[in-house]
Amino acid sequence: MEQRLLAAIAASRAWYDDIFDLHRIAVGSDGALWWAEGAPPRWHSAVKTLVPTTDPSGALLRMERHAHGTIADSFGLLDLAAQGFDLLFAATWLHHRGVAAAAQPLGWIRVLDSDLMARWNQHHDTVGVLPPDLWAHPRFTVLARHDGDDLTGGAILHDAGTVVGLSNTGPPRTVRSIRACCLRLRRRPTPAEPSSTTPGSGPRHMLGAGFEPLGPQHVWIR
Repeated sequence: MEQRLLAAIAASRAWYDDIFDLHRIAVGSDGALWWAEGAPPRWHSAVKTLVPTTDPSGALLRMERHAHGTIADSFGLLDLAAQGFDLLFAATWLHHRGVAAAAQPLGWIRVLDSDLMARWNQHHDTVGVLPPDLWAHPRFTVLARHDGDDLTGGAILHDAGTVVGLSNTGPPRTVRSIRACCLRLRRRPTPAEPSSTTPGSGPRHMLGAGFEPLGPQHVWIR
C-alpha cells in the first residue's frame, strides 16, 4: 500500500480524534474501522474505514447506532447503495512533499483570538463544529486571509505527527498562497516534512499548486 496514502488517512483519523475529543464525543477503533459512539459534529462521518475492504459488514455494524449520518470509505472500495445509502461525494486524497519556509504572503495572518475565530467559523460555515478556541490547541494552526477589512479565505493545519493535515482551504484562487505560507506559520516549521490534505479541497486548484493525487475517498449517507 502506498505509504503516503496511509499517512493521509492516518492524518484524517487524527483530525477526527482531536475534533471529537473537543466535543467530548467518545470514539472507538479496532484498527480496521474508526467510529463515533455518539452523534458526530456537522461535516463529520460516524464511521471511517482505515484499511481497504469491499466487505461492508463491519462498517454497517458500527453504523447501527446512528439512524442517520455518513460512512467515510477511505479507499473508495465499498458499494453501500444496496444497504440504503447514497453516495454523498467522491473525493481525492492529495499530498505535497513540503515547501521551504518563505515570507508570509500579503493578506494572510494566523488566528490568535476567539473573536477572529468566530468570524472565521461564520465564513466557513463551521459554527458549532470548530470551537472558538481551536486556534489555541497545540496541534491546530488556523490561518485567515484578508482583503482590507474583509475575511476572504482561510485554511487549517493539523499536526498529525509524520504529516501535516491541510483542510478547510479556500477560496480556490488562494491555494498557491496557502501552500507558500503554511509551513511559514506553523508552530514547529520543518521544511522537509510532507503535508497531506483531506479530500474536498478543490482538487484541480490543489493539483495546480503542486499537490499529487493519492487515491479516492467515497462518503456515503443515509
